[in-house]
Amino acid sequence: MIQHFNSVEASAFMLRVLGASITSLPINSFEEKIETINDDGETNKSYADIYQLNGKIIECKSWKPNASTFQGFVSGSATSNSYSQFLNYLRSINSLDGLEYWFDGEKGI
Repeated sequence: MIQHFNSVEASAFMLRVLGASITSLPINSFEEKIETINDDGETNKSYADIYQLNGKIIECKSWKPNASTFQGFVSGSATSNSYSQFLNYLRSINSLDGLEYWFDGEKGI
């Protein structure tokens, strides 16, 4: 798994959710690199936490009311890495069925 900031916490969250899952997820990979070209012709790279065999992206995020990181994401802040990642994912899918977010309230930032 590629090392990113907070990767241990994110990995623990994924394993906790997957362990409690009542259905089996057809997982292709973890930390899958997603590359797209934006409207300015620039290449954008993001790493999807879970990438399913059918091409579905599952992203795991910490959540806490009024936390600065989460607020930057939901407000569409241009300086939010999470929001930039979200836009990159939107460019890489054909339908919203191809993207799912899991929010972790146990470690909000």
